[in-house]
Amino acid sequence: MLPEIVVEAEIGETLSLKPYVSPYVSTSLLPLSFGFTYGSYSDLSGVSIKGGHPKGNAVYLNNVLINQPQSSYADLADISQFLFGRLQVIEGGFSPYSFYGNLNFKPSKDRAFYGFLNNFLGFSAGFRDSLGGFDFGNLTGGRDSLTFFEGAIFSGSFWNLRFSRKRTSGMEGFPQSSGIQTDLRVLGKFRDFELLILGREWEDAFIRSYHTNLRFGRIFGLSKVKILTYLEAINSSNVGTKIRPIFYISGDLKVLGNFVSSNVWTDGKRIGYGSLLSFPLKYAVFGISVSNRIPSFDELYWRGAQAEGNLNLKNEKALSLSSDFKFKAFYLSAFFRRIWDIIEWRNEGGIWRPENVSGGRMWGLSFGAKFYNLSFKYDRLYAYYDSGKRMIYRPRNSYAASFSSNIFELSFLYLDPRFSNPSNTRFVDFILTLNGYLKFEIWGNVFVFGLENITNRKNQFVEGYPSRGRTLVFYVFGRI
Repeated sequence: MLPEIVVEAEIGETLSLKPYVSPYVSTSLLPLSFGFTYGSYSDLSGVSIKGGHPKGNAVYLNNVLINQPQSSYADLADISQFLFGRLQVIEGGFSPYSFYGNLNFKPSKDRAFYGFLNNFLGFSAGFRDSLGGFDFGNLTGGRDSLTFFEGAIFSGSFWNLRFSRKRTSGMEGFPQSSGIQTDLRVLGKFRDFELLILGREWEDAFIRSYHTNLRFGRIFGLSKVKILTYLEAINSSNVGTKIRPIFYISGDLKVLGNFVSSNVWTDGKRIGYGSLLSFPLKYAVFGISVSNRIPSFDELYWRGAQAEGNLNLKNEKALSLSSDFKFKAFYLSAFFRRIWDIIEWRNEGGIWRPENVSGGRMWGLSFGAKFYNLSFKYDRLYAYYDSGKRMIYRPRNSYAASFSSNIFELSFLYLDPRFSNPSNTRFVDFILTLNGYLKFEIWGNVFVFGLENITNRKNQFVEGYPSRGRTLVFYVFGRI
């Protein structure tokens, strides 16, 4: 069961948030979310909800969990936001895969179509209505390409099918990260049952590997308590064949206007939990939450030429305090989080192995405002390990702004340089993106001409993976 929604916003028609316009997706301007999301043609997507990390965020598609049982990640670039155009940002740890927060993508059920082209000869198109829809394309950028098809049925039971083939140039200096990735996702929700099948093949100049993931579950409702039983399985060229059951119980309660959401889950060997207590007032919400994440299959069982899992890992645990204030066009958010037994992959003697870091602390604030067509957001984040070193990929300062009118839209994002290793000896340079669009309407259809990454900067959201350069785009959207 998903807890109380912190933020809900339409993203399917917001140009700067379209992954089929650009592999970059941003939630920077959503109030109270305190973070950003980035996507790529590789499995690098992540979200920072109040200082979070991709491995600790649960991602849902119409309330169905889509995180990989294998690695606990979910790639946001593998979601059609034309078909699923409403984003719910939810705080707290509320599933076996949630440590920092949750993202839930809801379907768009109006009758509409779109088409997209860019100067790299990339294209995509789609159609949707109240019964379902489809989205397909061949997106290109530099040496990378993504060919995909995604379809969904919304009426009655819920089904989703996605097939994609990604060719990535990989990480600079590491030719083994350059190759072809083929993915298949089958998702179903019918009556009280949930089904998720994820198939992946990877092929490069050195190896060919595969992963097949399965999650099958049933939901039982009892008053305000929900019970979910999962069967998770993986068959992998690296991990082998592993099966684990997960028993999950969740309950929500409102007492004197205050909101309580708690849950407990176990895989038979480990116990995880999450709980959120929030106190809503007229202009503010105060919250306290605890969370506990069970290690993934990869973290426990991975086997490879240069990496191995660790069966002695402890669960990650956290205590979080937050306060959110909103008055008219202004909002201010502040938080503190204490983390214990952080799981991170460390290189020892040339072998990568996950280890429990002693812990860390994160605190920060976010300020934003919206006046007519202008939005602005500033984030200040402090994130340190107990050793005193700064946590990886957490920017100290983040600025985001956008201006939108009937004929013009401009979006801007800046992130400070971020350390890319725990010893703080390497870092990635600052991020600067600037996108501009001209749009006009003819017979109820919206036509858009845009220029993305105007500065032509090779931004690296993850070390060694530079983004594509300046890109011309053309886009049409219409309702029938």
